[in-house]
Amino acid sequence: MTSADLDSRLVGYLTANRDFVDAAVAQAIAALDLPVGGRVLDMGTGAGGAIPHLANAVGPSGQVLAIDLNPAVADLAAAHAASHDVAKRVTVQAGDATGMLTEEAFDAIWSNDVIWPGNFDDPAAVVAQMARAVRPGGRRGAVPQQLLPGDVPARSLTAGAAAARGVPAAMEPA
Repeated sequence: MTSADLDSRLVGYLTANRDFVDAAVAQAIAALDLPVGGRVLDMGTGAGGAIPHLANAVGPSGQVLAIDLNPAVADLAAAHAASHDVAKRVTVQAGDATGMLTEEAFDAIWSNDVIWPGNFDDPAAVVAQMARAVRPGGRRGAVPQQLLPGDVPARSLTAGAAAARGVPAAMEPA
């Protein structure tokens, strides 16, 4: 299988599952109570499902920086932002988001299904980097993994299940 075939399969998977998690993501982002005019990093944006919610939360004077390692996936996220009329206040880039985690660079950092050992050698170190990159009083929201259709039920607690129970899945003030 070629790299282009893998990218195509990944984009298809992400697109098909974006709507499945949309309501839970919206609820979790609302619980973060992001500041209007804030600067938010969407770390590992994937298909960009969180982008419209983040952009609407920070309002027209806010800014969302959405990063994904895979260029094909970053393109999908950019198209999703454009389809929700928030592209003017969203920057989507392909690259390693951990390079963006500089001291107090953001009012908030959002990460959904990214910070786990399959993606990072030391997820705890990434979470520590996230903490340093959030300004005092800022917010961090991380959903470590989520259960998608066809996944093994024991894999993790889903963002949807957490939201259904009123649990804002691993969110905390900085």
